Amino acid sequence: MGYINSRGGAPSLFSSCSFGLGNRCPKTGAGIRTPRTGDAFIAEDIFISVALGRYYSQVPLKQTLVTGQNYTVTFYVSRCACSQYCIDRIGAYLDNGSISTTYGGLVNVIPQVENPAHNIITDTVNWTKIQGCFTANGTESYLTLGNFYPDSQVDTASAPYNPNYGVVNNSSYFIDDVSVIESTATIKADNDTIINKGDTITLGKSIEGMPVDWYDLQGNLLAASSTLKVSSSTTTSYVVKMDLCGNVTYDTVVVNVSTGMEQLVNDNEKLMAYPNPASQSIVISHQSLVNTIEVTNLLGQQQNVLVEKLTTNNLKLSTEHLPSGIYFIKAIDTKGNTMNAKFIKE
Repeated sequence: MGYINSRGGAPSLFSSCSFGLGNRCPKTGAGIRTPRTGDAFIAEDIFISVALGRYYSQVPLKQTLVTGQNYTVTFYVSRCACSQYCIDRIGAYLDNGSISTTYGGLVNVIPQVENPAHNIITDTVNWTKIQGCFTANGTESYLTLGNFYPDSQVDTASAPYNPNYGVVNNSSYFIDDVSVIESTATIKADNDTIINKGDTITLGKSIEGMPVDWYDLQGNLLAASSTLKVSSSTTTSYVVKMDLCGNVTYDTVVVNVSTGMEQLVNDNEKLMAYPNPASQSIVISHQSLVNTIEVTNLLGQQQNVLVEKLTTNNLKLSTEHLPSGIYFIKAIDTKGNTMNAKFIKE
């Protein structure tokens, strides 16, 4: 998440790029914590008694919300290991930026989205998702995170803590991946891509910070985050899932694994395909006269391609319209002999 300005306090920004040891993650001055996504998050004293002070964090939205539109607000929290107490009341309030408080003041409003009452969050290892939906009145241009209730309405509990971090007599939580999204939105992750065997790639950079998880085709959870780092020796499909208050959508990203060869040929080297990988077109070079050309994808589905004769032994196939992936070429010459080659479309 981006940097959040504080109103009435000073939440801390932790980043893997920080020069200060106490503000560097994952080993922060408040506990060991890896960002859910990206390389940074904040920590906020969500609960200190009103007499001692309340902290809030506020950020402007990219655009004012639309009147009558339903939105889903999502953010993730994890209790700081230095915190001696844990609480239930953690919420998000959206308005036109009118919230203003002096140090120690309570912002006494009703948040549109909050963690359920009496559901005390104790976890210091995992990120706990807080999510809810509301209908905008058209004035909301700021989001404020914090505890909006008087002491008497806040459930607290003692929690195991690590005194090595310097115990704080309050409830401090890390916060990451804050989002405000139209509740009818659907997820669209990256396009299918190609990597060389043994390479590593990070999926989900285009949706970083969104409330999604990654799965394999069997439904096994691979990453509870919006990005997924993969390294595979074979072509593999990955599924990203987004749940906006029950509106669940999916997208699939195929990572094609290339051999790294510039030119792929069949065993008897009668048929060659280049350039490989291809973009707009690919040239088929052969030693005999070709009568038929067929192009199929990994599923064996035949693809329509425009074939242009360049010379007696060279044909050009248009690949501009083909989705990225791996394709197989079967050429049959005038004598009925079959030749095969493979190419990758970027």
